[in-house]
Amino acid sequence: MPASPVHTVTDPATGDQVSLRVLARRHGLGYYCVARRHWRGLRGWALVEPVKDVRRRIGIAWAEDRLRRQAEAEQARDLAEATEHPLSRIRLS
Repeated sequence: MPASPVHTVTDPATGDQVSLRVLARRHGLGYYCVARRHWRGLRGWALVEPVKDVRRRIGIAWAEDRLRRQAEAEQARDLAEATEHPLSRIRLS
């Protein structure tokens, strides 16, 4: 199977031809952020402009909320498993 294609673009700051991963790392952005912008047709400085603070805060809040929901789901699953265990029904007086 052939290797995945590496998309090379021109870094607007240096003029170097680099991969999207390297470009994202150089400008402090996530790879998927840069790849999504590239897929939408953005090029040059528009490809590497910083994420707006509002969008960053929304993303952080969303990620924290997702982690909280996952932890709650794990606790509920653990509780359900504990109550279903046959020995948990035995009461010691």
